[in-house]
Amino acid sequence: MDTAALREVHSKLERQVKDLYTSFGLGDISKAEYLAAKAAATQNRDAAAEQLAGWEAKLENTGEDGELQNQFVVRFRPYVEADMKEITQEILSDLLSGIRVYPGGRLEIIWNYRDEYKKMMLDLERG
Repeated sequence: MDTAALREVHSKLERQVKDLYTSFGLGDISKAEYLAAKAAATQNRDAAAEQLAGWEAKLENTGEDGELQNQFVVRFRPYVEADMKEITQEILSDLLSGIRVYPGGRLEIIWNYRDEYKKMMLDLERG
């Protein structure tokens, strides 16, 4: 099944959930029937959405050579492979979007390429 077909399955399941609610509202099906059918359709819809997200992440991370690549990896690799002794301003501006300091000394680091990082983690989880 390709991504277009999977998107169609996801859309049909989404419509099915809405149609079930309409049927229940009109009295065509009982509450128990509605809840059981909705649970099954929702589970199938969520499984299709997860599979679709994995495929899309893999497609977005595949380079022209067919190898998996990711801007997160592309940007971080030189820093990891280099025997760095210090983090320069250039590295910080490339890798970080910002740093927030909260009361109590808590830091929030906002990374550039965080979406790419999430996609890379999806790829790694799926092998």
